[in-house]
Amino acid sequence: MALSLETRIEHLEDAMAELARSTIVVNRVVETFVEEMQQFKAEMRAEMHEFKREMEENRAQAAREMREFRQELGRISNRFGRLAEDIVAPSVPGILGKLVSCPAPVEIVGVRSRRYYQDRMQEYDVIAFCGEYLLVNETKSNLRTQDVLDFLKVLRDVHLFIPEHQDKKLLGALASFHLDPSIVSYGESQGLVMLGMNDDFLRMLNRKGFVPKIF
Repeated sequence: MALSLETRIEHLEDAMAELARSTIVVNRVVETFVEEMQQFKAEMRAEMHEFKREMEENRAQAAREMREFRQELGRISNRFGRLAEDIVAPSVPGILGKLVSCPAPVEIVGVRSRRYYQDRMQEYDVIAFCGEYLLVNETKSNLRTQDVLDFLKVLRDVHLFIPEHQDKKLLGALASFHLDPSIVSYGESQGLVMLGMNDDFLRMLNRKGFVPKIF
């Protein structure tokens, strides 16, 4: 049965009204979405700003800590550098006097002394002599096997850098806070005097009856 024109118009009006209501709902949803997106963007900008601020603060803090670390490292290095002057050098006369027969008092020639030969430079932590003997010391914070090998190479050229004592019998001594017994044994097997430090006390760690090598 065909609908009357009036009925069809009513249906069309109802459909139009429903479409209008749907359009309003969609618009509200879109408006809400846009508002939420704008709020989200604002929050993200605020969070990014805060993140950047924190990153800048962290970078500044890291830079300050690095400067402080370098300063402290410098202070530690300076303090360690003074060990040769404050602990090793004052103890060398007594130790050298026990190792060799000295007709005269032990003399300290240099502490942290830089010597030059041609275009080369070598620094010696302690240089001392007694009679016909010359002792050269190197001081390390923590002695390793490689340090022993390197020091043996240094000893080979001592008479080039200290020619005024080239007629003397050369002895080598290594000193450190931390000396593993195996390092002591190895150094001793190479003929080196091995010295251990404890606070302000330095002692020879070689076995009784040890005879140092003449280099």
